[in-house]
Amino acid sequence: MSRLSSRILFCVLAWSALAGCRQPPQDAGDVSPSSSHPSGSPVSISPSTPLDGLTRAEIARTGFAITADTEVLGVHRESGIDSQLRFAVRMPAGRVEAFLENAGFAEPLVAGRRVFQTPVDGIDTRGADHVASAQDRYRADGGSLVRDVMRIDADDGTAIVHVWAYSL
Repeated sequence: MSRLSSRILFCVLAWSALAGCRQPPQDAGDVSPSSSHPSGSPVSISPSTPLDGLTRAEIARTGFAITADTEVLGVHRESGIDSQLRFAVRMPAGRVEAFLENAGFAEPLVAGRRVFQTPVDGIDTRGADHVASAQDRYRADGGSLVRDVMRIDADDGTAIVHVWAYSL
C-alpha cells in the first residue's frame, strides 16, 4: 500500500471513529423546583414548575426580569458549541414594550417577521398569526449574547414573548 493510501485510510478510520462517538443532546425533561442542575446541562422547565434561583439568575443574565405580571410558560437551556437559554412568558399586551425596554432590547420588532429557532415545548411559533420579532446583541457579564425576541399577540389582550439568547 502506498504511503498516501495509508494516510487516507487512517483519516477515514479516524473520522469514522469520531463520528461514532458523537452523542445527540438529551433533554433532561422537567425538573422540580428543588433539584439542582449544572448550568451546562440541557434542562427544560414546564409552566407548572416554579422558577428556582438558578433559572431566575440565568434569565437575568440575558437582561430580562420576570415580574409578577409575567407568567413563565417554559424555560430550556443547553450547552454545546454555544450556550443557549430560551424561554417564553405571557403578559398583558400593553406590558411588552416595557418588558423589552427594561431588558435593554432597543431593536424595533418587525411585524410579520418570525424567528426560526426551536421554541420551548408547548409554544407554536410557526402557526401563530400575529407575530413580530427582532434580534440584538447584549453585553452580559460573561461576554456578548445574541437575543432573538418574538412577540405573539393573542385575541384575549395578552402576548407571548419568546426569547432565545445564546452566547457568541
